[in-house]
Amino acid sequence: MRKNQKGFTLIELAIVIVILGILAAVAFPRYQELRGEAHVAASEAIIGSIRTGVMTYFARHRVFPPADNATFFNHTLHEPPVGWSVTTANATLLRIHSNPNPVNGTITTWTYTNMTGRITSP
Repeated sequence: MRKNQKGFTLIELAIVIVILGILAAVAFPRYQELRGEAHVAASEAIIGSIRTGVMTYFARHRVFPPADNATFFNHTLHEPPVGWSVTTANATLLRIHSNPNPVNGTITTWTYTNMTGRITSP
């Protein structure tokens, strides 16, 4: 046998591969969960901006903006985020849709009521 051989044995490489597999099995679900939480946090931040716009409008005009004015809500954010849409159901309700949730495939919807100025989600 030669002395001073350099390199890894097959067993050492197999152990490293098993350890990496275990780490991946644990980390990937957590990554998916964090991704979903980030989507929810981003959506809540955008709705917070819309709420601020509604309250600013109320402070200036002493009335909440009409719900059938989807343009107001689009301009509140200057540029609506990709995948967001604003639709009017009637004079008192407005629905704001965000991208489908990448985790469970659902669409998040918020409802604006101009009588109270509240934005709620079901």
